[in-house]
Amino acid sequence: YHLLCAFLLSQKGFDVRVLNPLFSRRYLSTKIHNHKTDKADAALLAEIALGEKNLPSSFSSSKEDIAVRQKVGLLSSLEKQIQRLEAILREYTEFQKNMHIPQDATEISFIQIAKDLKKKKSLLQKEIEERILQSEEKKLKSSLLISIPGVSPFVAALLLQFFDTSLAHPKQWIAYAGMDILARQSGTWNGRGRLSHRGNPYFRKRFFGAGWGAMMHHKDFRDYYDRLKKEGKSHVEALLILSRKILRIAFVLLKKNELFDEKFLFSS
Repeated sequence: YHLLCAFLLSQKGFDVRVLNPLFSRRYLSTKIHNHKTDKADAALLAEIALGEKNLPSSFSSSKEDIAVRQKVGLLSSLEKQIQRLEAILREYTEFQKNMHIPQDATEISFIQIAKDLKKKKSLLQKEIEERILQSEEKKLKSSLLISIPGVSPFVAALLLQFFDTSLAHPKQWIAYAGMDILARQSGTWNGRGRLSHRGNPYFRKRFFGAGWGAMMHHKDFRDYYDRLKKEGKSHVEALLILSRKILRIAFVLLKKNELFDEKFLFSS
């Protein structure tokens, strides 16, 4: 909802900064009176703007950047709706089959609609990929990323569009994707860590898929997955570890401008 406002104000020469809500909530938690009104919110944001030294950099997204972001949001919503529709139709069709009730033309048309939506989803994904990889520089960087097992051209495009290579450490990428682990410890008690879920859920889904693909099609990743399972990790935990490893590898390859070399993957 902020994009139109931020874009128009920045075009008029205003210095626009976009804050993560967690940032402003941190300030609000220090107040004795936790008022939640438009006036109180405006005063809090003004206080942050005047006093905070570590504000995000100025908003500089172009119309093309915003268009890509909106298309990725549309793709994410479309994938969820297709999954729900397919689940409904699968359950309905199975019931009809068990009851020996023939499908009519309307029911068959719904199945065709689901198939058509999947085709449209693939076309939208391809369009996003092409829009991101228009420049020769990004195409070259994409070739570095797709050399990593499990990383598709679309995942490479998402990395190049949304992940900042000027950051100091890949942990920041992992946190942005919502794949960092929250530690739970007090005194001598150590609780079970869990995902923060504070990052982008669509990116988390895509990188989880990259970890799964690497495990299925690359021997070293598969061996590492099997070792993690023997150590007591669940299937999901093991794939998350692989996904985070892929993000770290991608970060290093872009920093060093090098292709993936499996000799150094699990050299220990």
